[in-house]
Amino acid sequence: MGLEPEELDVSREFAAEIRAGKLTVTQAAAAYAQEVHKRRQQRKGVVDTGPRLGGLHASALGKKSGKKVRYGYGCLGEPPGAMGGVTGIPLAIAVQMILDGDIEQTGVLAPEACIDPLPFFERYMQYWVKPPKKVEDALYEVVEKL
Repeated sequence: MGLEPEELDVSREFAAEIRAGKLTVTQAAAAYAQEVHKRRQQRKGVVDTGPRLGGLHASALGKKSGKKVRYGYGCLGEPPGAMGGVTGIPLAIAVQMILDGDIEQTGVLAPEACIDPLPFFERYMQYWVKPPKKVEDALYEVVEKL
């Protein structure tokens, strides 16, 4: 979706408050940008934010060694074609990986359950406008101590 961690957190919290009747959609829409801005200003403990190019990333919140952390990974680029490029091309790559025998699991699975990420990204980045030479140059990592 291309959301920053603060945007995702505020979206989830506001959605829960709307469902609970504590906030209207109009109130949430009016307060959203201000709340995201406030939280971005409060962010601390960032180990490595990496450049925020491209809109594809994932973020997870949890505990590591007993401490609360947010971990994320994202792409530094994307193929042309807006939503069509970032949805159609990965699907085509996954189909080709099945045909090549790189994906052997069957059934309804999340991509992370059956696709080895590095070989996937090696194929995916080749469709970018300016593809990097190595997959390590295609991705960024974010680790935040909360």
